[in-house]
Amino acid sequence: MADDGYGAIRVSYSILNSWAKGDIDRAVAPYAGIEIEPTEAMEYGKKKHEAWEKEARRYGRLPRRFGGRKLISPQFELNTKKIRKLKDWCYLSGVLDVLDGDVAIDYKTGKTPAGDYLNSYQHECYQILYPNIKRFEYHCCNHHLRRKDDGYITVAVAYLNKQTLKHGLEWVLTMAAELREYLINNGYGDRLDQGKGFEK
Repeated sequence: MADDGYGAIRVSYSILNSWAKGDIDRAVAPYAGIEIEPTEAMEYGKKKHEAWEKEARRYGRLPRRFGGRKLISPQFELNTKKIRKLKDWCYLSGVLDVLDGDVAIDYKTGKTPAGDYLNSYQHECYQILYPNIKRFEYHCCNHHLRRKDDGYITVAVAYLNKQTLKHGLEWVLTMAAELREYLINNGYGDRLDQGKGFEK
């Protein structure tokens, strides 16, 4: 437990990214017990993720939409959940769409091209959880375009090393410390856990 007498905070990339972007309501919602209504885009993305996972499981390949590359030893979403203790006061959790050996694969829907995600901290956060991954692939489908349009499918690859691991860890701990302090100062300190059940 942390020295200040409050429990540990469990965070994910999506929570920390919301906090970093100033979307306080979305970042705090899990600790306040508030259900955030999913947007239409989120619902669409969830449906596509389920369909792509089903296809990949059936054929042992990436979905045809993303090139259909043969997967070597894939693990899918339900089998990739990780929770890692970073400090007495902080745990990081995450789930990959696909883990194939030392390659992590993440599907995206929406207008953002894959290359833009290389400027995010997502791959670095997942490197903390899965230290053996060497490559993180973003496979994006812009369903607002027609299939034959440029930019309908984009792919970007982040290569991971000791520097990206250090960079990601610094960001996670900084954002988590800020969020935890906010929760404590705004009456949510009793919602923090003592760490029981965090480590898996």
